Amino acid sequence: MCSEAETGRKLLQVLRRGGLGKRAANGHAACVGISRDVAEVTRLPEALAEAEIALQFASAAHPLMHFSDIDLADLLVRRADRIALRLIPAWAQRLHAGEDGQSRELSRTIRAFTDCNFNVKRTAHVLGVHTNTVYFRLNRMKKLSGLDPRSYAGAPTMLAALRLLEIHGGAQAS
Repeated sequence: MCSEAETGRKLLQVLRRGGLGKRAANGHAACVGISRDVAEVTRLPEALAEAEIALQFASAAHPLMHFSDIDLADLLVRRADRIALRLIPAWAQRLHAGEDGQSRELSRTIRAFTDCNFNVKRTAHVLGVHTNTVYFRLNRMKKLSGLDPRSYAGAPTMLAALRLLEIHGGAQAS
């Protein structure tokens, strides 16, 4: 389809109303990727590329994906190349490779802390721990990484490194 009238969004609504967006009981579902609208036929290859990317982000839990609904940070992490993977700091690799519960708890804490908008009390509540435990873990992350997870510079770097390892594992360029 080619239009300036939010055709892709309307198609998404029709598919949802028709039941295509519902999660299948057995975990299998047809997935659909939809691009942003284009008004010129010459831009159809660009729209096709967007729809293919949207399809990569669709899942059984979210079978309908519009390209504009893709989180930018998630797109950059999932599509990182080998050179970007070489930028993952050693502390993140050690944390990711750690089999102990402490490594998992530190990763969980930084994610919860940013999800709770840097609010320690809310983070403690979400994690089911005391606020002092959250402070201890954040200080531990700062000591391990040299980055302050309580800063707007440190937290995104930590999250990006951990997410890259989560998505791409240890597959780094040498």
